[in-house]
Amino acid sequence: MPPRISAATAMITYTVSQLNARIRAQLESDYRDIWVEGEISNLSRPASGHLYFTLKDDAAQVACALFKGNSYRLSLPARELANGLAVRVHGRATLYEPRGNYQLVLDQIEAAGIGALEAELKRRREMLAAEGCFDAARKRPIPPAPRQIGIITSASGAAIHDALTTLRRRNPLVGVIIYPSLVQGEQAPAQLIRQIETANRRGECDTLLLIRGGGSLEDLWAYNDPALIRAIAASRIPVISGVGHETDVTLADLAADLRAPTPTAAAAHSCPDLAGRVQTLAHLADRLRQAARRRLQNARLHQHHLAHRLHQQSPQRQIRTAQQRADQLGERLHAVAHRRCQGEQARLRVLTQRLYQQNPQRHIQRAQQHTGQLGERLHAATRRRCESEQARLHALMQQLHQLSPLNILQRGYALASNADGKTLTRSDAVQPGEKISVRLAVGRLHCTVNRRSKT
Repeated sequence: MPPRISAATAMITYTVSQLNARIRAQLESDYRDIWVEGEISNLSRPASGHLYFTLKDDAAQVACALFKGNSYRLSLPARELANGLAVRVHGRATLYEPRGNYQLVLDQIEAAGIGALEAELKRRREMLAAEGCFDAARKRPIPPAPRQIGIITSASGAAIHDALTTLRRRNPLVGVIIYPSLVQGEQAPAQLIRQIETANRRGECDTLLLIRGGGSLEDLWAYNDPALIRAIAASRIPVISGVGHETDVTLADLAADLRAPTPTAAAAHSCPDLAGRVQTLAHLADRLRQAARRRLQNARLHQHHLAHRLHQQSPQRQIRTAQQRADQLGERLHAVAHRRCQGEQARLRVLTQRLYQQNPQRHIQRAQQHTGQLGERLHAATRRRCESEQARLHALMQQLHQLSPLNILQRGYALASNADGKTLTRSDAVQPGEKISVRLAVGRLHCTVNRRSKT
């Protein structure tokens, strides 16, 4: 409903609801993102899970509401809120229209003073980053097998106990030197720096552990000291930082060569696991043995293959194969000639039988004459055939002799092979200084390559 304008006075008149709505809209527009600092009073925790309290200072107060959905994201846990606690709250201003009460609806609550510390921490971080204290290129690798480890921490805290227990479990052979120091308070940074300088001066450690247990931002403030950060960056001994819990991140963590989430993790990172190393070595030894067996088996197979190839390409084997083929051809020629002679002899017998059956003298003479001619032709044909086959056999023998590797060697050629017995066909198959074997027509030469050329 719009506001009513009075004709008599020409002034706008609001209803209470309209006024509260306009004031609420104005508040939420002008004060939708604000921080307010004060003291908690009249804290109420109804069954709904919402929180209601009054935030006051010496001269004024304002109602505050923290709804259940925002209570899980607080920097300061809701269970730690109490009357009289000084806090810094964030939210928006609004108006509860039914009652006309002005209030703050909150989404964040933190202990008073935290904001200033965070601002100072941000300033220090930017300053030290500009100096190069956090550069990754500056950081040194952690020794994989340290002889002695130095621990800078409180001598009576839980952190030293956890670190020593971890080191003894992982590798009891590694020595440990404790450099006791305060880990909290105004004197802590100076003592921490002094112990880092002492460890570097003595040079008795391979790795330094900078550790302590968890705590609030104020408890860990010593590890944000600029002088301490510079000392960590300047340390010749690699530094592993294990300050607080995993969610705690200090400037010392950023400057250290390695950041561990906890003191126990820092100890684990500084020292190799002896049992794990032994197991790894056993595994590597087993892999080495298997690889050696496979390598030996492959070498044997390769040697067998080369021996088989050498046997197949042996000149003696080729000569024996040629001789066997010549013998087979000779046998085939003899069989052909024998069959031909047998055939002619059978034909002669047939003719003789026919002649005998035709007993007249003229026929006998004619037959005898014809038989004589046939005998001469047979003899001549047989002789020519034998000469032809002998000439063919001689040609084959000559061809076989020409193709014989031994005959090639007789002409001054040689057969070269490397130390593995592989025949060499290229000069780049051997290297200067390598030994080779040269087979001649008579005997072998064992030579060493002095130089090589392609021509």
